[in-house]
Amino acid sequence: GLFLRGGGGGGRWTRGDRTVMDEDFVTFKEDIVKDEILGVLEDVLKEGVFIAAKVNDWTTQIVEQSLKRLASLKMDLKYAVTCHVMQRAGAGLQVADCASWDPRSDGQVTVDYHTETICAYVTVYGVAF
Repeated sequence: GLFLRGGGGGGRWTRGDRTVMDEDFVTFKEDIVKDEILGVLEDVLKEGVFIAAKVNDWTTQIVEQSLKRLASLKMDLKYAVTCHVMQRAGAGLQVADCASWDPRSDGQVTVDYHTETICAYVTVYGVAF
């Protein structure tokens, strides 16, 4: 999953064909987060055509489904998810973020998804507790 929490309990979780055992440390797993979020983006934006009237619904669905998928990993985590969906028309988008956390356990990843008319960006922040 996203993080492996220690504690010597011998716990494990399974997601698809991945099985992970508890470790003596906590580590952010960027590749698993990216896979989950990319799946959400593909599901929600499968039409592939930008429709301004649907953007609010799309962003809500993306954030809610992302949180559900992350929670389904059943890890002891706190999540924050942001989503930007815009029409692909050659305009730029500049976003910055800053966090103060333990870089050994916490992390963030941004996933981008593009069609001919849509640009979407989802950022997931994961914090072990």
